[in-house]
Formats: sequence, C-alpha cells, structure tokens
Amino acid sequence: MKTIFILFTLILITGCSGHPAAGEWVSNTQTDITKIIINFDGKAEIYEKSQKLAKYHCFWAAYDKSGINLNCGTKSETEETFTFEITSTSAKLKEGQTLVSTFTKVAI
Repeated sequence: MKTIFILFTLILITGCSGHPAAGEWVSNTQTDITKIIINFDGKAEIYEKSQKLAKYHCFWAAYDKSGINLNCGTKSETEETFTFEITSTSAKLKEGQTLVSTFTKVAI
C-alpha cells in the first residue's frame, strides 16, 4: 500500500512542470529594459537600467508552449501589455508587433 501511495505521489509531482519562460532573463540588446524575472506562480517583474526595484509588475499566462502574454502595471498605474516569445537560443519581448528587446536565460 505504501508503494502505491509513493508511486501515485510521484506521478502527481511530475505532472506539473513549469513553463519554459519561467526564470531570470537578461537583455542582450541596448534598450532601457535590462532584466525580466518570470516566476512560476504567474507573476513577473521587468527591470530597467540600474533599477533595484522593478518598473513593471506583471501577471502572465501562456498562450502556447513557447510564449506568454504579460499584463503589466507601474507604480503610476500605467498599464502595458507585452508578449514574451522563446526561441531555441533566446527570447523576444514585444509590445504589439514592435520588438522591445531580446534576452538570454540566466543559468541557475
């Protein structure tokens, strides 16, 4: 009985994997946005140059296995919507169809 319980628990745990976008990303282009932290719990922060606090606080939802939509707000209640698309070697942050920056994932 104990073996069945352990096996069932392992199946449940392995069934939940994070989205590939989750993690810390750093910009590899010369833009104001320098870092994005995408948390597993559906929240994200977007940082600008030399900022210790995030400029944007976001909620994200996956639209497919390689992309997420970010609905973000600032301290002054300005709202922005971004998409974050992962490629095989990097990721792109877009506002509408405009490329904002490209990123590489920080190794843990």
